[in-house]
Amino acid sequence: MLASLKIKDIAIIDELDISFCPHLNIITGETGAGKSIIINAVKLLSGERVPRDMIRYGAERGYVYAEFFEQNKKIKIERTIYTSGRSRARINEGPASLKELCEKVSPMLSICGQREYELLLDEERQIDIIDHYGGLLPIRNSVAEGYTRLNYLKTRLDYLNEIIKEREKQRELLLFEADTIDRAKLKIGEDKELLEEKERLVNAERLKRAAVSSYISLYEKEDSVISILSGIERELSDASSIDSRLKESANKIKEIRYLLEDIAYSLRDYAERIFYDKERLDEIEERLSLIDSLKRRFGGSIGEILSYRKRIEDEISSGSEYREEVKRLCEEIPAFKRELNKRADELSKKRREAAARLKSEVEKGLLSLNMRARFDTEFIGTKLTERGKERARFLFSANPGEPPRPLSMTASGGELCRVLLVIKTILSGRYSIPTVIFDEVDVGIGGRTGEVVGRMLKGLSRSQQVICITHLPQIAAFADRHFFVKKEIRDERTVTRVKALEGDERIDEIARMLGGGKGAIEHAREMVKIGGSI
Repeated sequence: MLASLKIKDIAIIDELDISFCPHLNIITGETGAGKSIIINAVKLLSGERVPRDMIRYGAERGYVYAEFFEQNKKIKIERTIYTSGRSRARINEGPASLKELCEKVSPMLSICGQREYELLLDEERQIDIIDHYGGLLPIRNSVAEGYTRLNYLKTRLDYLNEIIKEREKQRELLLFEADTIDRAKLKIGEDKELLEEKERLVNAERLKRAAVSSYISLYEKEDSVISILSGIERELSDASSIDSRLKESANKIKEIRYLLEDIAYSLRDYAERIFYDKERLDEIEERLSLIDSLKRRFGGSIGEILSYRKRIEDEISSGSEYREEVKRLCEEIPAFKRELNKRADELSKKRREAAARLKSEVEKGLLSLNMRARFDTEFIGTKLTERGKERARFLFSANPGEPPRPLSMTASGGELCRVLLVIKTILSGRYSIPTVIFDEVDVGIGGRTGEVVGRMLKGLSRSQQVICITHLPQIAAFADRHFFVKKEIRDERTVTRVKALEGDERIDEIARMLGGGKGAIEHAREMVKIGGSI
């Protein structure tokens, strides 16, 4: 329950403290005195965003503080708003975000005001009332989760099919590229070998001249290197008969001669083999041109081209897992959709059952408010969405013999107020929200109906704390604690004051609400006596 409320520098409130009782709290006062400002201050504690002009003129910040009791545990909620537009919230003296504030306060407090009228008239939201009333949120959430899952599966299937489609296009290109590489029959190092061979062919004449000239100098000339070495060898060999130490030198010269002879023969053979071959040079240049073309397309070297060829092979064979998943999804989606439709059909059935029960309870509640009205729910089929397979529309008729029509088109302000009060009472009792606040619940009603509304609020307050702003003395008479709101001028500034009325003060306020005049005091006294006996 909401135990106490402190407000500072909000609108025309400079500072006030209110202590509420656990049962029926009534707030009265003249129009413009600041009653709704108190409710708006409470809304701040629910995390609502507020305009800067809600702060009292001349103040830098506004402040609201409340103490709740939940299972005998005190919960402190406070919020400060600044002229800069910033705000600060705290829960039990610890910092909190507006979302955390809302999550903490919403289960403890329900405010029934203009916004609730708008929601009641919003046909997109009327299905929510049915689901809350029927306790259908778990199955509805299950349908919503299933719908989200179904959409994910469909999106995934479309995505995979698109990938496979793109891969099929790519596959043709990859096969063409693989065939191009395969037909080239590349070998590692081939380009280097071809470049060397090309260089030899381009310089064939020069190489041939170098080989022939070297061969002649080594072997063919009369004074060739080999003939000179042969002469040296003979001289040293003859001399070694005199001095054996020259034998080793003679042998080494012999070895050198043999080696040079091998080199000379090799140069001779090289010169005989090398020649300028234009046809072969053209073949080499054509081959090198092909390799360069492949390098530009597939990699900077033959090794990279062959690696790319391996990746093509892997890419072509890797699409199988996508096709397998597509096959699985094509089997899973219809089965999942059938299951989801069963879930949605079950929700539809339970909604209709809940709507029938709600019809009975609302009509009974309206009858207690002196309205012999008809209330019903029309279900309009839709395609499957996260909210099920239908939307709901409340139907209403306050005139006997007239068929029910959409609530938003037929109910007057007073009738709408009573419908909302009945539904709010039904829902609040069902979900045991600790504190329910009614902001001007008496719009469009009076007299005997006002007394019935008062009795209804009194009955509701036996299980929940009720705070109600009203202009009707018939409702105020049932208060367990009665607050009077008035405006005063202090230091040439308008301020709001709240006073808890007791005894004759309360009698006087209800008499004022009755219009004053002869007999108002006694009438008020009788009303308070009746209200106190309930």
